[in-house]
Amino acid sequence: PGYEFVGWQLNDSTGYASTANPYNFTISDATAGCYKACFQPSTSVTAHHVIIDQQSLGTVVADKPTATAGETVTLTITHDVGYEATLVKYDNIDADRVDDTHFTFVMPNDDVYISLGCTIATYTINYDLDGGTLGSPNLTQYTVKTANFTLNNPTKTGYTFAGWTGTDLTEPASSVTIEKGFTGNRTYTANWTPITYTVSFDKNADDATGDEMVPMHFTYGEEQALSLNTFSREGYFFAGWNTMADGSGTTYSDKDSVINLTYVANGTVTLYAQWLSPCEYYFGKGNDGSTDHPYIISNPEGWN
Repeated sequence: PGYEFVGWQLNDSTGYASTANPYNFTISDATAGCYKACFQPSTSVTAHHVIIDQQSLGTVVADKPTATAGETVTLTITHDVGYEATLVKYDNIDADRVDDTHFTFVMPNDDVYISLGCTIATYTINYDLDGGTLGSPNLTQYTVKTANFTLNNPTKTGYTFAGWTGTDLTEPASSVTIEKGFTGNRTYTANWTPITYTVSFDKNADDATGDEMVPMHFTYGEEQALSLNTFSREGYFFAGWNTMADGSGTTYSDKDSVINLTYVANGTVTLYAQWLSPCEYYFGKGNDGSTDHPYIISNPEGWN
């Protein structure tokens, strides 16, 4: 390639056997001898063919069916759904990748054969659980051939799961299934609704009096002050609230600000009034540190 035939030359002569037709001439006894073929660089521009040879899981289209030596040829790849072009060659030479669907090469001084190879694409799935946890992990990668799978829903203390938002979803969905044949990277975010619960008040003594206290409604994650105590008990003073009637639970003061008393949706937390008599016996260490000594707290002024 790149040269053209100009004639036959007898022995070492400088002329050609025929200038009129270098391909066809008559040899006589006088012109018999050894002839050699003579060539010179071609002065004509030859267009070579771009031949699409092998295609697997996709198609190749060249931007021109023929090209001259040194000309750039661009190949556009359309791969099958769920696959990506990983191998584009011209005469077993790798073409230059421009992006996922375009490749280029410089045309040699000859026809070229184009081959395409595609492999299955792997897609990622990202999750934002927003503080939640999964009992069983969800897939983080899939392909077009992955069997149908449904996302496992997370849990979060004090909240109910309000659904997933993200890829292909227009509103929160409590169940998301990725079907075989789906493609593309995906992102899903967990949404939450805080639970609500009730706080009720128990006077915790048959002889306690006063208006019944209206139960309070709380939302998980939000702090709220307890209502002012309206109970009274003759001969005792109010010492606050406790989550256990016998005072062995968590103690709260009157009008105390509280938060997250339970994580049970629609649950009820009962706070029990705690009563102390004007005189309570306590035991403490003496100065020698070895003996329990009883002492008395007398009725403080203003306690009732």
